Amino acid sequence: MDIPFREIERKWQAAWEEAGVFEANPDEREKFFLTIPYPYTSGASHVGHGRTYTLGDITARYKRLRGFNVLWPIAWHITGTPVLAIAKRIESGDESVIQDHLAYVSLHNSERAEEIVKTFVNPENIANYYASVWSKDLKELGCSIDWRRQFTTGDEIYCKFIEWQYHHLQELGYLKRGKHPVFFCPSCNNPVTTDDVKGGDEMEMSIAEFALIKEKFKDGFLVAATLRPETVFGVTNVWVNPSATYVKAKVDGEVWYVSKECAEKLRHQEFSVEVLEEFEGSKLVGEKVFIPLLEKEVFVLPASFVDPNVATGVVNSVPAHAPYDYIALEDLKKDENLPPELKKIAEEIKPITLFETPGFSEFPAKEICEKLGIESQRDTEKLEKATQKLYAKEFYFGRTNELCKGFEWLKVSEAKQLVFEELTSRELATRMYENASKDFEGRPVKTIRCRCGDRVVVKVIADQWFLDYANEGWKERARKLLSRLKIIPEVYRKQFEHAIEWLHEWACTRSRGLGTRLPQDRRWIIESLSDSTIYMAFYTIAHVLKNEKISPEQLKREFFDYVFLGIGSSDDVERVCGISKELVERMRKEFLYWYPFDERRTGVAHIPNHLTFSIFHHAAIFPEELWPKAFSLNEMLIAEGKKMSKSLGNVIPLVAAIRKHGADTVRLYLASAAEESSTLDWREREIENLKRRLERFFMLCERVLENQKDSPRYEELGLTDKWLVEKFYSILNEATSFLEGRRFKHYTQKIFFEMMNELESYLRRGFLKGARFVLEPWTIALSPVIPHLAEEIWHRMGKEGFVSLQRWPEERRVDKKLLQLGDNFKKLLEDIRHVIKLAGKKEKLFLYFATEDEMKFLEENVSFLKKEFGFKEVNAWLATDESRYDPQNKAAKAKFGKPGIYVE
Repeated sequence: MDIPFREIERKWQAAWEEAGVFEANPDEREKFFLTIPYPYTSGASHVGHGRTYTLGDITARYKRLRGFNVLWPIAWHITGTPVLAIAKRIESGDESVIQDHLAYVSLHNSERAEEIVKTFVNPENIANYYASVWSKDLKELGCSIDWRRQFTTGDEIYCKFIEWQYHHLQELGYLKRGKHPVFFCPSCNNPVTTDDVKGGDEMEMSIAEFALIKEKFKDGFLVAATLRPETVFGVTNVWVNPSATYVKAKVDGEVWYVSKECAEKLRHQEFSVEVLEEFEGSKLVGEKVFIPLLEKEVFVLPASFVDPNVATGVVNSVPAHAPYDYIALEDLKKDENLPPELKKIAEEIKPITLFETPGFSEFPAKEICEKLGIESQRDTEKLEKATQKLYAKEFYFGRTNELCKGFEWLKVSEAKQLVFEELTSRELATRMYENASKDFEGRPVKTIRCRCGDRVVVKVIADQWFLDYANEGWKERARKLLSRLKIIPEVYRKQFEHAIEWLHEWACTRSRGLGTRLPQDRRWIIESLSDSTIYMAFYTIAHVLKNEKISPEQLKREFFDYVFLGIGSSDDVERVCGISKELVERMRKEFLYWYPFDERRTGVAHIPNHLTFSIFHHAAIFPEELWPKAFSLNEMLIAEGKKMSKSLGNVIPLVAAIRKHGADTVRLYLASAAEESSTLDWREREIENLKRRLERFFMLCERVLENQKDSPRYEELGLTDKWLVEKFYSILNEATSFLEGRRFKHYTQKIFFEMMNELESYLRRGFLKGARFVLEPWTIALSPVIPHLAEEIWHRMGKEGFVSLQRWPEERRVDKKLLQLGDNFKKLLEDIRHVIKLAGKKEKLFLYFATEDEMKFLEENVSFLKKEFGFKEVNAWLATDESRYDPQNKAAKAKFGKPGIYVE
């Protein structure tokens, strides 16, 4: 039987919208304000987004059932450059991009798809179109959103709100202007951040500052790059990649020898560069170079681990303290193809120990490489792990020894800066900025590409505005907010702590793109991550501003100061802004009713950016009583064991999944298929099986209702019926606890899968009344995850109103003795099967019970036993009944939960 899932879903979605069921206004109830980051409207929603929105909706629906006044609003993020990149590629005729958008637009507008995509040469059309279909997708998913409050980040009234925030940030000293390194797209001629690059939500973008040490070489300098200038005293040789291309270049009037890639990067970082000559790195091998401070010459040797695209492509070798250097040296010694003179040089090199670090021996790089089983330069993952671990230990706990002349017995962390300053004072060092981004497994991301396709570089911009997240006072307030913030699951707290410490100056403006112009300098536009920090506050008044037709010009600083911070008075706002005092007070009260938000649900990829920025900005702008209360997180989603990507062609649009399987099937799968802190693997075969299970569930409910319209009173139920009721409330109590802890998989496993198994078993025994008794509370308890089917079942029960607006079933003390009787009966069935398996087919069953209650429970199930096992007779006695028929004295061993069994 095909259940008309889609018809049922459309029916109830329309009913919810018509009745305004999820429109939330302040009242006397306790509130619950949930937010999920507004989506960037440059493309389709997919099932990965669906996971976050489903889990958020389950929370919203559950809280509503618990009696809370729940607000869940939504808005649309259009700020930044991604839509510009798409428009540019469509305008240039990029067929792959055009086809991607045609495929999705066709899901909503099949007849006009080509016509619509042609308009995407205008970036605003892209943003507006996808905002409209995202809302349709979320409605089709069944999200209980208050749609009145939606806005876009391009709306003028929202821009005024952002301008207000940036005035405060500047007054607090957190917004600054100056020379600053940023990620930069040469093609777009614009700085970029996470939202602007391909795969940005899968990495932690960061910039490292390399010390460039100028080492005397021929007619100039061979320039080595290092993150650890304090190790210069332990240099035993210098590494270059023999197969890479290097250049002799005039850099700021000096002759430098660096990689070809480095010369190009230096141009972006305010160096004057003129390339004089190109050659292979092998030409440098065997030459000598003079190391400053160490004051001696060392040889240049070949190493494959040296990446010409990282900094200068020249690396000082410190084999005592650098795992890469130690292993490269060992590789050279084993290389049979190495010229004898070079092999002799390698074999004569001895590591120079510079630091004393607790937990490490004289040669820590050798020790950690042996411990991790690193055998060659090809073991890059192990080498990265070894490097990070050793460098961190030495930096925080190590001290220099007597070989660090002039810098002896210092903390390594102190020596690093002092050595660099000394080299700089001698004009033998400068700095260079380099990409140091990593994916969320800690692996380096060596190449970053803008959404336009061009390679991203690090550029120094002289007139750049940035947020000073390095400000210690600001960091301390952020730490304080985090200490009060509930993190669900708690395991992610460490990532927030790391993000707060890691963040420093953040370039917050761009020269092009959509969004709010920086009020301090209107040549610049505030970038997409930097305008998405406290917008949750704007939800509380957005609908009023729109409905009352408040103009952007009226939204002066005095308005936001009073409504959000209580600064000034409503009289002042009325006088300065021309907004009535009554309306201002209404918005002030609405804001104070809803704020702070109670929970923010999103994916873990947002921890190092959106979420941590939100912590900083709330800590800066709002008083402590208005700080956020909780962040809840879930992991990403893959498909059929592989990461979803356009190149693999396995991205699953959310609406396509809904239309194929049904919204409730998709919701149930996304909630139940994996723990929130685990990656969910979307498997079509599994979701098809789940759809059939959901169909079976619906038919089971219909069967109960067809045979028993009204719910009986508890007193009218038999023991087996009462056992089902007790079993249901036992399951409900556990499911409730899981929902409170946002453990959605456990909730669904209990309330849907386990309860359905129990109900099917109960009905198979020929009982019914207990099923009808629990159907009402069960439907309510299922409604957060399968709301459409729950509404339909509620309606078919003849109930009034929406199940979405009912009260969560009250927890009740479970009759454990009655539960035990039911569980004992299940064990009895297993024991009977075992006896029959040993004794063969029999016609008569004799049971001997230790208690009267077990006998009564059995008496209700005699017909089932006969039918299940084919017995002609089922006889039962108390073990103490002397009149029993018991040829093998089975009654002697009978005890509670383990009756004697005899068949013949």
